[in-house]
Amino acid sequence: MSFATVQKVVKIAIVALLVLSISALVILNQFSTSPGIISDQIARPDARLDGLIVLIPKLKNAQVYTADRPSPPSERESSTSLDAIKRRREFRVDTNSLGLRGPELVQSNDLRVLTLGDSVTFGWGVSHEESWPTLLGKQRSISVVNAAMPAFSPDHMAQWTVSRGVSLEPDVVLFCRRPAGDDHSEDGEYVNAIRRIQAAMPQVRIGIVLPPLSTFMPSQYLPPSGSAAWIQSVFPDYPLVDLQEVFSALPPRPGAHMRWQGDAWSIVQQPGGEVLLEGQSVSEELPEEVAAFFEANVDVREPFFFDDGHPDAQGHAQIAAAVSSWLVSTGLVP
Repeated sequence: MSFATVQKVVKIAIVALLVLSISALVILNQFSTSPGIISDQIARPDARLDGLIVLIPKLKNAQVYTADRPSPPSERESSTSLDAIKRRREFRVDTNSLGLRGPELVQSNDLRVLTLGDSVTFGWGVSHEESWPTLLGKQRSISVVNAAMPAFSPDHMAQWTVSRGVSLEPDVVLFCRRPAGDDHSEDGEYVNAIRRIQAAMPQVRIGIVLPPLSTFMPSQYLPPSGSAAWIQSVFPDYPLVDLQEVFSALPPRPGAHMRWQGDAWSIVQQPGGEVLLEGQSVSEELPEEVAAFFEANVDVREPFFFDDGHPDAQGHAQIAAAVSSWLVSTGLVP
């Protein structure tokens, strides 16, 4: 992969992750009213949080279905049932009385880490046990509270934390999100969210985690270039880890990767570089041909991701290992 291509992939941004997060909630609404494959409702507006959509408390084994491959906008925006999608995955969601994914919180003397984020950190598409916050807690023998919610923006993360997160008395808060908008339109919201959280909990140390990016993430969604450096310049005392750099440094894994070069795109098998599919697109959205190709080739997948934005179980394991090492190296966790 050329440097220019790598650079473009690195720039593919969190806006698409937000779109995927919102799409996850749209999927739940659509398929709950469609015949055939039906997902249980897992989120709803909370009037006490000005209508913010949060997880429903005390869910038990809620069943959720989602596409197990990249999805074009036309598919996410349609009301077509998941019956029409061959490649789909099922995962279950349990929530505690606080409306957080996982079991009830227990009192302990363990260091408590609160993870904030959107559907990536929530663990969309994987079990609670496979999500990276759960794996992190086990690896470091600490208490990790996963407060991430699908479709949460930086403002939502701050709103929830100020209203409810403070009472959890965390020792460390991990702000797990990238700023969105190639025009830096979300920069102010991003900065203000972190500052609001710090002001609400001045004694708490905050770390910033930038999630990894799938090569199939639509190239329409470009983040501000140099996001990590910019964030670090605004918050020089806050430890930061860019997981895209971590994933890029991993030894190559067999699987499909998408390359974007202007209007041209291709799906390439690694190792070897065999071109599996290629085409031209006037839109920077994910081409519909890509979804059709994955439907016809059920064994094709990208390493560490199951769709165009969400890590699979192996991806979450890599995130947990990287965050674990980073927490220790920065002194956020002993």
